[in-house]
Amino acid sequence: MKAKKYQFNEKSNEDYANEYVKRVITNRPKVTKATEEIIRQYIPNNSVILDIGSGPGILAHLIENIKKGCTIIGVEIDATFHQANEKIAKNMQKNTFVPILGDISKIEYFDRAIDILYLSRSLHEIANDMDLQKKILVSLVQKLSVNGRIIIIDPYYIEKVSENPEK
Repeated sequence: MKAKKYQFNEKSNEDYANEYVKRVITNRPKVTKATEEIIRQYIPNNSVILDIGSGPGILAHLIENIKKGCTIIGVEIDATFHQANEKIAKNMQKNTFVPILGDISKIEYFDRAIDILYLSRSLHEIANDMDLQKKILVSLVQKLSVNGRIIIIDPYYIEKVSENPEK
């Protein structure tokens, strides 16, 4: 899987991450409200959360404001977002954010240690091949604890399925 290259107009990673998080939270109140509701309803305090494609740390930011005692493991393939996540992790007070730079299809640890597997707008980025997506999802399910949950939010995936209903 290849990381996308982003252009940030000479801004530091931290500035970009902060601006992006503020823009999403301010300009997309329905998305933010829906995500906050998902966090309140489906993510208990003290959960271990594997955030696949964590981007600039929006989930970690929202969890920090709503929950306590959670450990968010954010796997991100893009080095710029990863560097921003490292800075965000230092500012967490009620929760722990552990950013990992890497490709989720190559992550081979956390077996049965994850309470919540969270994929928000990242499933379509994992692979263009739906069979490979299924294979990766099966391997991710093996990382879940006995009562673990998967939260998938991906409108692009729904479009793919509707375009290719036989898959």
